[in-house]
Amino acid sequence: MTAKNRKINLTIILLIILAVLAIGFIFFRHSDEKKQVIINQPELFIKDFKRDAIAKIEVTSPTAKSAIIVKNADQWQLADQNNYPADSELINNILETLNTVKITETVSKNPDNYSRFDLVEGKAIRVKMSDSNNNELYNILIGKAGPNFFDSYAKMNDGNSVYLLEKNLNIIFNQSEWIKRTVLSLKTEDIQEISIYQKAKPTYRFERKDNTIILAFPQANDNINQETAQSFFSNIAQLQTKGIIQQPDKELGEYGLSNDALTFKINLTLKDGAAHEYRFGKKENNAYYLQVDDNPIIFTPADGDVERFEVKVKNLAPTATK
Repeated sequence: MTAKNRKINLTIILLIILAVLAIGFIFFRHSDEKKQVIINQPELFIKDFKRDAIAKIEVTSPTAKSAIIVKNADQWQLADQNNYPADSELINNILETLNTVKITETVSKNPDNYSRFDLVEGKAIRVKMSDSNNNELYNILIGKAGPNFFDSYAKMNDGNSVYLLEKNLNIIFNQSEWIKRTVLSLKTEDIQEISIYQKAKPTYRFERKDNTIILAFPQANDNINQETAQSFFSNIAQLQTKGIIQQPDKELGEYGLSNDALTFKINLTLKDGAAHEYRFGKKENNAYYLQVDDNPIIFTPADGDVERFEVKVKNLAPTATK
């Protein structure tokens, strides 16, 4: 073998060795990165969350609305408000958050530090969850918001560890109301006719004709703005309330809800022939008093939402409102 051939062979061997070393470096580096990812994987705040077993949620808040929420079939109700429907969408979203929220870090295990995180009685929000046999499943204390406001501090009642969680549970559980806010859950497209009365006299009537909404009274007009008309029908169908008065402590007339005191009245007729009556009383505390059909509960929709009806009606029937 010539010196030239030996030099070539040595170069090839060196290249092979370098290639093997490079492959080994890449493999072990990748393996180390995988280990690092596994090590740094955030833990769930509640492991093996038994969402389907939860039948009762008790929220005790020092600053917002407390509630006892119970499950009836697939619906959530407020046991402390005569089983009035709760906002099931809100409850289900909260449960999903609890199922997925992760721990960012453990910030303390010293009970002397709990007050720093508002995790003491009188400041913390307490959330108890039980099954259908009233067996307690979880008991959580929720403290103040974390450093970036999108996170929060929390701990289990029977544990010492205070965790910084990746989501702000304080905001989620700080609700002014837990009720189902939609007065009647109607579909806009199911409303066939809307009649508006003031002082017991018919003022306007809108009808759905095929896929078009028309003004039928006081002056027939089948060329009204459809975007505004559809929005008006939708606002009525999905009218929301700020709160409810389940047991009125005054006569209906004092709420402006007696027949001779109504601010105005809206009658709905649905495609299936069903009818609903919205009776609007006086305005107080930035809301109107409202009764629907023969329901004794008084709703309090925001004044801005109600007065938006009038604006849209005037836009739809400008000549009739002069």
